[in-house]
Amino acid sequence: QKRTQLNLEAGHKAQGSAAYEAAFDYFGMALSLLEADCWQQRYSTTLELHEARAEAAYLTGQFEAMERNIDQVLNHAKNKLDCTKVYEIKIQAHMAQQQGLESLMTGIDFLSQLDLEVPESPKVEDIQVEIANVEKAMAGKKISDLAELPLMSDRTQIAKVVILVQLLAPCYQIKPELFPWVTCKFTQLSIQYGNTSQSACIYSTY
Repeated sequence: QKRTQLNLEAGHKAQGSAAYEAAFDYFGMALSLLEADCWQQRYSTTLELHEARAEAAYLTGQFEAMERNIDQVLNHAKNKLDCTKVYEIKIQAHMAQQQGLESLMTGIDFLSQLDLEVPESPKVEDIQVEIANVEKAMAGKKISDLAELPLMSDRTQIAKVVILVQLLAPCYQIKPELFPWVTCKFTQLSIQYGNTSQSACIYSTY
């Protein structure tokens, strides 16, 4: 267990220094040291390692290895929220491979699993509804009040926000009519559930 942890820490340090190949190797070594029943006995560590190696694989262009690690998470995750990170990676990887539509559909699929239905091609009326929802959420608030909102803590809402942020680029490129819908939805979630590190950017985009 100690060697596994040391390799995990070394991998994170390497990735933090943009040494992605080294990180990929460290995470791979850590995974090789896990027991056969690691998903049952060491769930959190096993999940973290597969997420980390999937990300390192994506950052080094090793997309087949990335998919193998992602599949492990999807097959063993205890709940949908534990799949958030690998869906985020899948979206980024599709964009890196110039697969904007696949990137978009991957995000829309996962958001539907979180009970957030995203229209693939929203009409003007759909966007007007979301703008009205933002205005309703802002009732009784000043713009300056947004800076005083608490940090978002609800895991489900955080997962939605993480994926919505990843969809901004593919929306802008592939489905520009969806861009304002996503922006409005993120803005609503921030006002209702609290700020995240991306909220300031989204408020200005809105």
